[in-house]
Amino acid sequence: MGIETFIKDQIRNREARLRSPGFQAEMLREKREFKDQLKETGNSALDFVYTGLGKKVMGGAINSSAKMAFNKKYGFDNLMKDGTKAAFKATGMGLKTMWEIAKTTGKAAKIGIRQLIAR
Repeated sequence: MGIETFIKDQIRNREARLRSPGFQAEMLREKREFKDQLKETGNSALDFVYTGLGKKVMGGAINSSAKMAFNKKYGFDNLMKDGTKAAFKATGMGLKTMWEIAKTTGKAAKIGIRQLIAR
């Protein structure tokens, strides 16, 4: 069997696999899972921006500044502790968002490769 025959057989097998009901059902399931993962990524990113950056970091900075201005016992070291806590909480939320983005990218790559090679 020559290389040309091998390639033609592989293309014919791929086209048959793409049209098979089993493969189409698998791809629909994969795409549904991808959409769910994409929603999860969007929710995680929104949570990171709104809660992590908006409430934790900005809210914490405003709150700490007000404490520093009006409370004589609240010093620079307390400001740094509170700032560090807020930054770590926001960083944790950011890492969760990055993990969701990585999972979404992996699912998209899996779907693309499965469509390409039809396996």
